Amino acid sequence: MRKKSVVTALLVALVSVCDASVVSAAPPGAPTNFQATVDGSTVSLSWGAPTTGAAPSSYALIARTSTGAPLGTFNMGLATSFATVAPNGSFSVSVVAVNSFGTGPESAVRTFSVPSVPAPPGPPLGLGVSVSGSTVTFSWAPPASGGAPGSYVLLAGLSPGFASPIASVPTSATGLTVAGVPAGVYYVRVVARNAGGVSTASTEVSLTVGGGVPGAPTLNAPVVTAGPTVSLSWAPGAGGAPTSYTLNVSSATGVPLLSVPVSGTSAVFPGAPSGTYLLTLVAQNASGASAPSNQVTLVVAGAGTGGGGGGTGSFPTALSGVWQNTLASGGTFTNTATGIQFSMTQGYSAQFKVQPNGEFYFAHYSSGVSSTCSFVSFFDQMTGLAEFSNGRLTLRPRERRLDVNNCGGPHSGSSQRPLTPVTFDAEVSDYPTSLDTTLQMQLSNGPYPLALKLLNRPPPTNVQAPAQPPQFQLGPYPAYEEFLGTWGVYETDFYNPQTGATLFRDCCGDGRFLRIRDNGYEAGFTFARENIEGVCKRDIIYFERGTANFLITDMRGSATAQGDVRFTPTEARLFVRIRECGREDGTTSYTVTPQPRYHRWSYTPAIAGSTEEFMIGCQYPQGHWGFAFCYNANPWISLQRRNQLDPALHRAGHDLTGPSGLESIEDPLVSAERALAAPGAVRLRHAGLEPVGVPGERPEPAYLDEASGGAGGARRRQ
Repeated sequence: MRKKSVVTALLVALVSVCDASVVSAAPPGAPTNFQATVDGSTVSLSWGAPTTGAAPSSYALIARTSTGAPLGTFNMGLATSFATVAPNGSFSVSVVAVNSFGTGPESAVRTFSVPSVPAPPGPPLGLGVSVSGSTVTFSWAPPASGGAPGSYVLLAGLSPGFASPIASVPTSATGLTVAGVPAGVYYVRVVARNAGGVSTASTEVSLTVGGGVPGAPTLNAPVVTAGPTVSLSWAPGAGGAPTSYTLNVSSATGVPLLSVPVSGTSAVFPGAPSGTYLLTLVAQNASGASAPSNQVTLVVAGAGTGGGGGGTGSFPTALSGVWQNTLASGGTFTNTATGIQFSMTQGYSAQFKVQPNGEFYFAHYSSGVSSTCSFVSFFDQMTGLAEFSNGRLTLRPRERRLDVNNCGGPHSGSSQRPLTPVTFDAEVSDYPTSLDTTLQMQLSNGPYPLALKLLNRPPPTNVQAPAQPPQFQLGPYPAYEEFLGTWGVYETDFYNPQTGATLFRDCCGDGRFLRIRDNGYEAGFTFARENIEGVCKRDIIYFERGTANFLITDMRGSATAQGDVRFTPTEARLFVRIRECGREDGTTSYTVTPQPRYHRWSYTPAIAGSTEEFMIGCQYPQGHWGFAFCYNANPWISLQRRNQLDPALHRAGHDLTGPSGLESIEDPLVSAERALAAPGAVRLRHAGLEPVGVPGERPEPAYLDEASGGAGGARRRQ
């Protein structure tokens, strides 16, 4: 009896094992909660995993006509949702689960209808415009052809043919009033759109706000009184009303010396340095800058001749500071103080420190070999008073000493030199290859031909804002979600805009950061100029913050997006640190004139282990402060992510999801207009992208890959 019970138990156990094997080797059950929704021509499907049977290894979507005729079966992998654009008509769909043991039963069958898409509208008619002060009113009539419009977009540019677009404004009405328009000349047109597409543009009209560019002012003869004090006055020209003026000062030979912002119709300058100057005046308003005024000559008598006595020298304020340069090697030279000729194989170092009152220190060191000495060097130093006038730099020494190493031969050792004035022919010009635009001074007809650069001077205030490049497309979006956070090259913590703290690097290389927020941006650049200009060192930090306008112009598969971006700074700062230069050491902070910058951008997400990359392109012409990101010949600057404002917004391997805090977006009409130029061309759109700020409009669909002929060619969001 006991044997029988043991055998029975074993049989029961075997049956249980076999039952379990049968269950695990079965096809899956039917997918659950199968749903289908239609938005325009976009169909979205979703389902849940089976609750019975074995686990599925994939799903298959079965499509039929409304009468049940089969259209096709599509492998969905393990995805449990899918969206595509369907043609006009009625359809039924279901989904089945599949594993290695077979295909399970169908889910519930869902039937839906896709409405027909209307034809795109024709161009709007009768665009008219009226201007009252800074308020502009536009009106137009609906198209006479094509489908009925659902909305309109007013397009504005700065030149005919819409070569310089500045705005695209959506509206559902056939008219629009815009207040607070800046002075200037504008060119506008309007397009209509509906679910079928965008119309061609209406006839273009132009308008002028604020009277246009001011005419050239008339500059009166200057008046010089004791001090010396210079008084200037002028009269505005015809055209638009000026809001400011810029006084341009040149030497008597026409070399630009400085530009001074002035206002009103007069200005007074006390303590003017002696010399002869040429003056012109330029008027500005929001529409632009006038032609230069008439040229007048200003003569300021000197207060003394300087020289070996104790007189007071004079020197242009714009040229005071530390001038210096080094030369790695040079040809054959003759030291004029000693007459020794030598080959300057070791180069030279020159420095000229000068105060606004003319007090100067000059030093020149050179070394090399001569026919009689394997190492010869000269160190020439002097102090005294400097004068600059009519393209001539005169140094009147109070003390001058020459130190010579000539292998113990003639003139070796230190000696006091005669206090004879030293005169150079001087040509001064801008040297715009650094952020603060220094000056370069070529000196000749003196002891040595020299090319000196001014180490530091206040940055220019009258830099011309760059025009929007004709190829540039202005976008309306401050950021896309993927871009939020800090991107950098090397160091990114060299400036804190909240505290104003700066952290300069002490050697080599540069650092950049670009911090993108959903309402603006911050950008910084630092460069340590180690021993490339002379004895004194100069380090630079540039910072700006403001608003950004991003636009997608090109999607390359699902990996890379490219586009245009305009950075419009509302604040810009420059910090210049001088070191290893004696009493001139220290950091100076400048507030500089903000300028818009135009760039290409490229974004590649981190896919399959690749590195996420955000690049700033320098293909468009840059203005003065564009050197912050485009200082060399490299057309692209690669930035690496340092942090992101919300990690949940950053998901590797997915499409751009649109402006921060908004739903997904569509490219603006600026690029849509270009796509319309080729009739019948395939219009490329980004999956799930929708216009921002157009109430009540549906997102335009992600089109099927027309070459694939079916849903298998559609691009899916991850």
